[in-house]
Amino acid sequence: MDAILLQNLPQLLEALFHHIYAEKVAGKELPAAGTIIRDELIRSPSHAQSFDFHVPELDENSAAGLEAERELIALSRDYATEAIRLYAGQLLAARGTRRNQSNLTYRLPVEVLSTIFKFVHGDPTNSQKGSERCAPLNLSCVSRFWREVACTTPSLWTEIDSRIVDIAPLFIRRSAQLPLRVELNGEHEDRYFTESIRNLAPGADRWRSLIINRVEIASLGRELHFPAPLLEIFCLTHDRERHGGESTISSPLFGGETPRLRVVCFVGVSLPLNSTIYAGLVELDLQLVYYTQSTPSDLLQVLEACPLLERLALRQLQFQTTLGASPHSSIPLRCLEYLDLSVLDHQLSESIIGSIDVPTPVRMLWEQEYRENWWSACLPTAIPNSSGVGSLLVQCLGPFWPTIRILGNAIEDDACLLKLEFRTERPSSGHSPDFLKQFDQTSPFTSLKLLALELNGLDDTFALELFITLFDNFAFIETLSLRYNLSHLLGALVPAPGHSTPFPMLHTLQLADMHLDESIVQVVETRARRREAGEFHVRLRRVVLFQPRGDRHVVGLLKSIIEVVEVDKWVAFKEHDRAWEKRVVA
Repeated sequence: MDAILLQNLPQLLEALFHHIYAEKVAGKELPAAGTIIRDELIRSPSHAQSFDFHVPELDENSAAGLEAERELIALSRDYATEAIRLYAGQLLAARGTRRNQSNLTYRLPVEVLSTIFKFVHGDPTNSQKGSERCAPLNLSCVSRFWREVACTTPSLWTEIDSRIVDIAPLFIRRSAQLPLRVELNGEHEDRYFTESIRNLAPGADRWRSLIINRVEIASLGRELHFPAPLLEIFCLTHDRERHGGESTISSPLFGGETPRLRVVCFVGVSLPLNSTIYAGLVELDLQLVYYTQSTPSDLLQVLEACPLLERLALRQLQFQTTLGASPHSSIPLRCLEYLDLSVLDHQLSESIIGSIDVPTPVRMLWEQEYRENWWSACLPTAIPNSSGVGSLLVQCLGPFWPTIRILGNAIEDDACLLKLEFRTERPSSGHSPDFLKQFDQTSPFTSLKLLALELNGLDDTFALELFITLFDNFAFIETLSLRYNLSHLLGALVPAPGHSTPFPMLHTLQLADMHLDESIVQVVETRARRREAGEFHVRLRRVVLFQPRGDRHVVGLLKSIIEVVEVDKWVAFKEHDRAWEKRVVA
């Protein structure tokens, strides 16, 4: 049979090839493939009678003979159809390979192409989010050569998520012995999570990171009972609208065997704080948890068990029990680089800050929310990095100041060190933000050189009172920046006879979006007279203006007695918004 097929197929396809080519060159419209022989048979039915073969043992006119011939013809048709499909498929594949080989990517060494494959990312405009985890499957469908390269590049097969968890054994096998990153979403019933873990369990000894979303602690305790010796990152998240309550499990996760665990992130999900999983961490992120059994003292013990902690984020935590006595000695966290204490009870956050010993360059984020007004707002008593802050911005945002921010940058490299943010829903209820006057109760800013005030919307009287309290707290600043209708504060910079000069070390005064009047001239003239009188530390040298309003005559007077610089861009304080973006776990 093979000889018959191979003898006649090439002639058949070649004849059709030449005929179709000639028809296309001639500009003729080709008929649909399914109508070619059918139309000819309709016009000349005799073609169907030219087939001259009958079953010898049977009468050619009998029903049995005709039925046997029908079966043989159908079988012959099937053989011929399959033979044409395979033969034409080989011709197409051979020419496809030659076409691909003309592409530059097919001329690259396998090692180079394999390296390129590692950088494949999904298209952000694709609603299906063809992410890196699907990259090996997508690459394997391009061509045989790409499939061979993809299948022999283990690093392509190290990321597994819920979309491909059904074929997780394939990824585990092709990833060789490389560490695995696993992400699961518990969007389906509990049985689906059980099956997912069953597929992933053979590679548990190579899990490097495990991120699980929307799965209850009870299910985790039941399924995650095997060791994870290489696990470094463990994240549990639950998109709850309220705080997730504390949960307990009968046995420790992973059998208590996670010797390399370094990063723990729980959002809306909690294990008791006495779990051994909290030991030896370098990153700890706990959010949206209501502890009904664990205590604040347990939290401090967790910090004590993580002396190499580099990042600590505690956001929207609540404890049913009250805070006990603070430890007699501080907890040394000398490696800490980032501290986030946001939307916590004031007493809890004060206790945490007061109980830890951290390096000065630590970046500190403190966010607080108040439903009614500012009456309960307080500045943190201890600001561990205050001595390293070289520039400070006090800023009121939004109508009627619903948000007040205090930002601090380092004196050495202007990197962000401090962000205190206070938000309220109804600030216009008659309570001024008196907590801004509490700088004398906080850790001293001994290195502060620049103070920037953007007090838009504050009551003039309160703004002036606040400004005066800052004289003593930040007496040695060298640059003062005022913005947004704060011209009434300039009079406070004019020293009264017999009184000391406010901000005596001030050498640069920056004013933006302000109405200028004679008060700014008085500030400059009185400081010049005091310097001439022997107060040599009084040394105002420069006034910087941005979009000044009022009589330009005032600007002319200033230029006659001091250096005046008018700028078209305002950068009094360098903000680092990206520095406070939430960490994305790898």
